[in-house]
Amino acid sequence: MEPDGPPHSDRLRHLEAAMEGFVSLLGDGDLEAGIAACPDWNLADLGRHLDQVHRWARAAAVEGVSDHLVPWGSSERGPLVARYREAADELLAALRELGATTPCWTFGPRPQLTEFWARRQALETAIHLWDAQDSQGVRAPVDEELARDGVAEVVDLFFPRQVRLGRIPPLPGSVALEITSPRSPGDGPLPCGDPSLGGDTAPRTPWRRVLAGDGTGAASAGDVETDATLRGSAGALLLLLWKRCDLDGGGIELFGDADTARAVLSAALTP
Repeated sequence: MEPDGPPHSDRLRHLEAAMEGFVSLLGDGDLEAGIAACPDWNLADLGRHLDQVHRWARAAAVEGVSDHLVPWGSSERGPLVARYREAADELLAALRELGATTPCWTFGPRPQLTEFWARRQALETAIHLWDAQDSQGVRAPVDEELARDGVAEVVDLFFPRQVRLGRIPPLPGSVALEITSPRSPGDGPLPCGDPSLGGDTAPRTPWRRVLAGDGTGAASAGDVETDATLRGSAGALLLLLWKRCDLDGGGIELFGDADTARAVLSAALTP
C-alpha cells in the first residue's frame, strides 16, 4: 500500500463521508439525470452499480472470494436508497471490524490485506459521488488527502496492472505528476470544480509520481527526468487520471512535451 497514505481510520472516514453524500443524492436528486463519465447510465444506474461494488468488496474482504455475483436492484427511489444504505452500512461495519491488516482476497499485489479495500472503496465512492454531483449540475472538490492517495493508486496499482493484463501497451513516453501545496483564496477555483483549499502559499517540494514504461523499474522512480510534467492539486490530477476532466481546464500546469503528455493521458490507465 501507499507508505505515506492516510491510515485505515482516515480512509474509513473518507468512505463514510462519500457514502453519506451519495445516499443524499439518491434520496433527493434527479434519478434520470445522465452520468457523463458513463454515457449509458443515469443516476439510478450509478446507484445500483455502487451497491453491487460495495457488496462485492465486502465479500472479498470477509469471505475471501473474488466471484461474488450481485444482481442489480430496483431503480425505484425507495428500494434503491434502502438497498444502497444496507450495502454501505455492511461494508463499513465489516472494514471497521476487520481492521487494516486482516488477510483477504484483493486484486492488488501482496500482502493482500483489508486496508486495500478501505482505500479502494473510499476512492471508488468518492469518484462516483463526484459523478453523481456532476449529473445534478454541481462540481464539488475531492478531499486533497484522499485524492493524493488516489493518484498514488493509479500510478502504483492500476496503471501497471493495465499493462500486465495486456489492456494497454507500455507508455510511449514519461510524465511526472506533481501535487502542489494549496493555493490562496485569491487564486480562484481550480478545474473540475476543485476550489481553493486555502492555507500557506509558501513554496514546498511537490509530491511526485511518474507514469512511464510498464509502471515498474527505474523508469518510474519518482526522481527521474521525464518528457513532461503535470502540476496541480491532488483533486484536479485525480479527476484527470480518471478522465473526468481534460487537460485544457486551465488549472493544471503542463511543462515539457505536450504531445507526450496527451498521449499518456489518452491511454486507459485505469479500468
